[in-house]
Amino acid sequence: MLILGCSENPSGKWIATKDIQAYSSVNGPKFFVISKGEICAKGKYSYGKVDRYTEVSCVKGKGWITDDERLSQS
Repeated sequence: MLILGCSENPSGKWIATKDIQAYSSVNGPKFFVISKGEICAKGKYSYGKVDRYTEVSCVKGKGWITDDERLSQS
């Protein structure tokens, strides 16, 4: 059995160490930018055509990022 993501909702406090582009969905269009210093919750992973996406929930909205290494747990 192959599991590509987990079912947990975004949780925890993660701080953006650099600006991060968020997308509306996996392989979707650009949605908003998470600003350096902004706190978000990080959730499940999903795989797109090329990249691995991480679900995030931030003040600006809920979306998907490919640069989760730019989030540091606080």
